[in-house]
Amino acid sequence: MEKAFDFLSTHKDVAFATVEQDKPKIRVFQIMKQEGHTLYFATSPHKEVYRQLQENPNIELLAMEGNISVRATGRAVFDVSDNVAREIYDTNPVL
Repeated sequence: MEKAFDFLSTHKDVAFATVEQDKPKIRVFQIMKQEGHTLYFATSPHKEVYRQLQENPNIELLAMEGNISVRATGRAVFDVSDNVAREIYDTNPVL
């Protein structure tokens, strides 16, 4: 498991799958912060992906390079402290 999270720490762009009406929806997301086995992503409440995650928080992601790939499943949690949210926005120039 540690090897997978080490890989993700250097491969920030991942395919990020959600579910809508029992059908998968996939897009590229960037891991904004990683704390151990917790990955943080950013989106807007105005986006389709936000609504999908509110309705069904189950996700899967995939990162790969060459013949190495890491797939992980989990659940989206929207309860992020203000300090963590501020750190994400202050340290990621794409936001």
